[in-house]
Amino acid sequence: MIEAPLGHPVSWFDESTAWSGYCQQVWARYSDPVLRALVGRLTGRQMRQDRTALLQAIAAAQTNPPLIDRCLRKVQPETILLLTWMARSRQPLWDCQLLLSVLAALGVSDGGWTIQEALEHGLIFPSWTQAADEPALTNPSVSNDTGRDGPVRDAAAAAWNGNRGNDSGLGGLAATETTPWLDVVSGIVRTVGLHPAVGERLRQQRLPLPCLSGLQTEPPNFFRSDGWDWPLRLAALWQRLRHQPIRLTQEGEFYKKDSQRLLADPLFSEGWQQGEGPVDGALLAVEAAWAAGLLHRDNDHLQAGRFPAYWRAGLPRLLVELFPRLMQVQKWDPLSGRRSSACAEPSMTASAGWLAMHLLAAAPSDAWIELTDLAAWLWEHHSPWNGLFDPSEMQAGGRNWLLRWFQAVPIPLQFADSWDGRVRLTPLGRWYFTGGSLGELPATQVFPQTLLVQPNAEVIAYRQGLTPSLVADLSAFACWKRIGPACVLELQEQTLCQALEADWSLPQIVQTLQRHASRPVPPTVVDLLERWSSKRQRLTVFPAAVVVEFACAADLETALAEGWIHWRLGERFGLTADGSEPDLRHFRLLANRDYETPPQACLQVGADGLTLEVDPISADLFVDLEVQRLAEPLPPAAPDGPRRYRLSAERLRRAAETQTLEALDAWLTVRSGVPLPPAARLLLLGPHWPAPRTQRLLVLRLANAEAADGLLQWPPTRSLIAERLGPTALAIAPEHLPALRAALAQIGITLIEDPPHQDQTP
Repeated sequence: MIEAPLGHPVSWFDESTAWSGYCQQVWARYSDPVLRALVGRLTGRQMRQDRTALLQAIAAAQTNPPLIDRCLRKVQPETILLLTWMARSRQPLWDCQLLLSVLAALGVSDGGWTIQEALEHGLIFPSWTQAADEPALTNPSVSNDTGRDGPVRDAAAAAWNGNRGNDSGLGGLAATETTPWLDVVSGIVRTVGLHPAVGERLRQQRLPLPCLSGLQTEPPNFFRSDGWDWPLRLAALWQRLRHQPIRLTQEGEFYKKDSQRLLADPLFSEGWQQGEGPVDGALLAVEAAWAAGLLHRDNDHLQAGRFPAYWRAGLPRLLVELFPRLMQVQKWDPLSGRRSSACAEPSMTASAGWLAMHLLAAAPSDAWIELTDLAAWLWEHHSPWNGLFDPSEMQAGGRNWLLRWFQAVPIPLQFADSWDGRVRLTPLGRWYFTGGSLGELPATQVFPQTLLVQPNAEVIAYRQGLTPSLVADLSAFACWKRIGPACVLELQEQTLCQALEADWSLPQIVQTLQRHASRPVPPTVVDLLERWSSKRQRLTVFPAAVVVEFACAADLETALAEGWIHWRLGERFGLTADGSEPDLRHFRLLANRDYETPPQACLQVGADGLTLEVDPISADLFVDLEVQRLAEPLPPAAPDGPRRYRLSAERLRRAAETQTLEALDAWLTVRSGVPLPPAARLLLLGPHWPAPRTQRLLVLRLANAEAADGLLQWPPTRSLIAERLGPTALAIAPEHLPALRAALAQIGITLIEDPPHQDQTP
């Protein structure tokens, strides 16, 4: 794909003045001597005016047919062939590597020098994506970098190495001379463009392609697409990325999670008119949407943009705009799917596809061309094709490759018909390659009432009545659910809110549905839309805001009364009218809190294990809400003291219904530095533990731990000890007291007993 600068005209059908304006921006970056030489070659006159006059002269010359014809007579036939190819393809911007591959297939062995001659005569111009204020490079090297659109190289990469000696300079020029190719361009040229006004002078030229013969008949069962397969999926992809953009790696590749999400979406794999969709159709749709201008890149995210203006025209105009953009996609193969930028070998999908379409254009209009004949020509003339298949599998493999490619691009775009392994151009395809102006585009019949709005908020859209403008509108406020002969969309609160945020109004949405519906929109659906809209209207959205927390409600009331704060967000929180920072002269600032950082420890757990005290310096807006799930507020210990809470059994158990004990432990550890205290665990888990049991025992206290160890080890007393209560304390049952007294007497130890007491237990 070609990444055009912002504001760059990209269509052959864009206004000529837009192309002239962009060309002047390009030439304005040429050095003064080269610019004057370019004017001389293009106009035949040596001008001494300033640079502004020179740029205007070049722009005027490119739209002056006699001057263009005179300049064309000065260049080599190979350069005429290059310009004819670009003009008959109606694609103004071309990747240089792709042009070199095509020129080689057409018999031009020195494509780099051909491109250079066209540049030096001002018949084509370099295109780049660098900022306009970047300094020009005086000696840029040939680039073999891999960018976002796959491996692209400078046009001279193949031809300027080894064919010419270094002693005479490039292109036969002296070593001290400069060329537009190497010395003028600010950065490395990867893309060149042709002004459509120049191309129109060559559209009637023929390309050196054979007129393939084929069966000339009109079969009753040939297949012709309605043209909606790609527009509907591009609109659905635009909607998906508006909700959830795609993240890109530093190499411009998709993350695995995003790729899997798109590939699992049935919209891109099901419902194709020919049955099976393209391999990795969702990822091809991303490349196509990017080329069609539906997406834009924001740092490492690929996001939905705005629908281009040509979506407001008819379906034929939309298809002729989409066709060259899909044809330029190189990071995809019809057999293996999307290609990684790290692939060492260049992609030949775009070059082979363009050559196949031009072969069909050179054939009779009613001739059905065998895919094997196209594959045989490509095998013989297109060198990248030779490395794709084993020679023994050339016929079957080449035919399968072309079949899958035609089913993925030209046939769904209504540029080619298919029948029994044969293809031909449709009237739209033949108009594109051999026709004339936009006014001669084939007309399509429009059925305004093509929607059926159901009471369950689903919208059925019949393809034969759709228009690109209606598809763009539906994508703004309804979610695509299924694409087929009858497409299904669903009105959802989320898509409605996104439409309202994009400057749609509820009356506009309802009117769009009513205008295109075959039956009145059900009142329940209108009521549902109104409720969703009113819910959003009750909200005020701030892209960013500074929330002020006051020590008490009285301070907030004072700030509101004085006008320092406009919005009340709670008992102690406020916001200015526009969400900006308030005038800090009226406040004594205790702390700032950045909510993009992780939560801080701001709770102090009391000695009882249940009291939580909030540190106002490190606390944030969420801590009070979080604490109140587990604890009840307590009055401050002092009038100006910190806020306090006490963990309660009821709230702890209610929180445990939705959270695990590990989650509660983790939360308190983050907020206080310690896990849930034992007292809190008792309140929470006590009912689930075994019931406690009372037992009457006598406590035997000894002089030291050695005596206790001895009684536990000596066999006559070991069986009389119930348990050890401490280092010098043992417990025995009352009935074992006589036996213990006798055993101790045997070894000369007298047992001192406390006097018996009266049991007061009722």
